[in-house]
Amino acid sequence: MASPSLNPAIDRINALTHSLTAALIVEATKLRGEGLPVPLVTSIVMDAAMLAASGFVQTAVFNGEVRTTMPVEELLRVRLEELLALPIRIFPQLPDGSFDTVGHARN
Repeated sequence: MASPSLNPAIDRINALTHSLTAALIVEATKLRGEGLPVPLVTSIVMDAAMLAASGFVQTAVFNGEVRTTMPVEELLRVRLEELLALPIRIFPQLPDGSFDTVGHARN
């Protein structure tokens, strides 16, 4: 695992991102194994991930677990733009099928 940061929230974000990314890659591999073309697999997995994020925020707002200062749709757009501006880590799949837990920085 990557060395811990000084911010436990960032460590949790990184760990959750790693596990979600690994799960999405596994699903993409299954879909490709079913013979679906790569562009369709990419669209299916990306749409599912984005809908899950949207559903999470909308459910949390509806249930009163979080509050927002703007409409959910706008919040999602703004946050996506902010996240796309951040440096990210790529977690390549290893020969044994597991994923590199350290990853490689990429902007």
